[in-house]
Amino acid sequence: MGKLEWIDSLSVGVESIDDEHKKLIKIANSIIKMSRDFSDTDQFTRAMSYLREYTVLHFSNEEAYMVSINYPDLTKHSAEHARLKRIVKEFQSKIYHKEEIESDEVLEFMKGWLVAHVLGSDMKIKEYIEEQKAKAISEKKGKAIIGNSSVKSFS
Repeated sequence: MGKLEWIDSLSVGVESIDDEHKKLIKIANSIIKMSRDFSDTDQFTRAMSYLREYTVLHFSNEEAYMVSINYPDLTKHSAEHARLKRIVKEFQSKIYHKEEIESDEVLEFMKGWLVAHVLGSDMKIKEYIEEQKAKAISEKKGKAIIGNSSVKSFS
C-alpha cells in the first residue's frame, strides 16, 4: 500500500473535521512508513501514542459536532470510534510487550480505519447535514409561499 492522500471526496463538508482527517492521514502515513522497517521501535511507539492521543481528540470533537446537529446515528458511530480506539490501544500493548507486529497488519488497519471509516461512517454525517439543509430550504420556501399568498375575505 502506498501513501494515503487527501482527496475532496473524503470531505464531510465540516472544515474542522476535514482538517482533523487530513492530520490523521499525515500521522497514518508516518506510521505506515515506520511499519515497513521496525528498526526504531521507540519512534514507532511514540507515533502510535500520538495517534492514540490525536484519535481521542478527533473522536471527541466529531462526537460533539454530531451532538450539536442531533445526528441520529451518534450511538452507533461512537461505538465504532470506541472500537477503533481499542485497536490502537492493542497495537500499543503489543509494542509495550515487545510482541511482533506485521507491517501488513498496520497497513490494513490504517487503510481500513481512515479510508473505510471516513468514506463509510463519516460520509453518513455529510449526508445527514445535506438532508437537513435541503429540509430547511424546503421549509423556508414553504413559509415564503404562504407568506406571499393573498387570502380573500368573504364577509
